[in-house]
Amino acid sequence: MGTVLLELLERKESAKKTRKNGYVPAVIYGRGFENGKPVKIEASKLAKALKGQGATPRFSAMVNKEETEVLVKEVQKDAITGQILHVDMQALTGDEHVRVKVPVILTGREALERNNLILETYISEVEISGPANILPESLSIDVSNMNAGDTITVRNIKLTVTDVRIHTAEDEVLAVVSVPKQARQAGEDSDENDEGSQAAE
Repeated sequence: MGTVLLELLERKESAKKTRKNGYVPAVIYGRGFENGKPVKIEASKLAKALKGQGATPRFSAMVNKEETEVLVKEVQKDAITGQILHVDMQALTGDEHVRVKVPVILTGREALERNNLILETYISEVEISGPANILPESLSIDVSNMNAGDTITVRNIKLTVTDVRIHTAEDEVLAVVSVPKQARQAGEDSDENDEGSQAAE
């Protein structure tokens, strides 16, 4: 289940009035909500819950006094202010197959930094599918033993459950281990100085 618990309240007023009262209008679909149920979520709590989430956040939510897992399918925002205007959500059941994007967490960065190396990140999430009750909320790759020039791809992700599938291409580059520009420049300057000393001799 999602780590954040949001309360979805039944909504009967207009979307405009809902926003005026400090809530975000939303609609929840899925099993038990086949026709779509209009709900509202406290704006400040929703914004906090969405912060740092991937492209398809999942939450635990209270709906009709029952806790259920919900998947955020679409978030509409004001193009100028960034205010959340509307949210579409899908109620999930345990064995239901869903396809979502989850963040990839690269662990062991401290070891790279101790070796004066950095990570250049290109993609921070991948698309996966499987039963809703076993889908991980994130995936991780240990980069602590990698060296300068090593490329981290989707192929490096090790799944711990057999029923989950990764749809992002295996050769998609997630990150590259490299030497910081300043350190690289210092090394080049040192090489030039060594060559100059040898020439003088």
